[in-house]
Amino acid sequence: DLTPMQWRMVARRSSGGALTVVGDLAQRVGTPVSRWSDLIPDQLPRFDVRELTVNYRSPAENDIVTDAVLSAISPDLSLARSLRRSGFEPLVLPTEDPIVEALTVAAHELARDETLRVAIVTADHGVEILAAADGALNADLGDRLAVLAPAEAKGLEFDSVIVIEPAAIVARRHGLNLLYVAITRPTQRLIVVHHDPLPEPITEALGQ
Repeated sequence: DLTPMQWRMVARRSSGGALTVVGDLAQRVGTPVSRWSDLIPDQLPRFDVRELTVNYRSPAENDIVTDAVLSAISPDLSLARSLRRSGFEPLVLPTEDPIVEALTVAAHELARDETLRVAIVTADHGVEILAAADGALNADLGDRLAVLAPAEAKGLEFDSVIVIEPAAIVARRHGLNLLYVAITRPTQRLIVVHHDPLPEPITEALGQ
């Protein structure tokens, strides 16, 4: 997501004139690009691209969903192969009240193991969820429960991630990229809670 000026600022801070840049183009929320050569500015003319093909963080069970969303972003981007399984298939929960359902699921996940960290990722309901969580969960959760917008979740990871209303995320600018960010945060379990129809990539992947 760096602008050309920010790229120049980074390059000027490299005393040896060499940089190692690690990134995921699918999580970019700027102008869509499918190749690093379309992104690297003219000020950095010489570069060698190595594609990382192994995923040690995300469980293999989620690949069916993440690969579908990735293909919708750009068929030229390839998903890294997940080496680890969590034992939890992606869970999709249709409901009339996504906030209540998300809090119910969050409470269940937190009770499953007192060391787990859980995130609720939502485009529209963050303040409502935080207010409801104080009374509904009735516990001092510290940093075990986070409520985040998709862009705020970048770079973070949680044991379980509950994504509320993927359609609302996709409706935002660069929405598919933001949805990809959201669904790639869990290290164990991905849970989707929705009332509105699911985005097409998810319905096709899960046959719903």
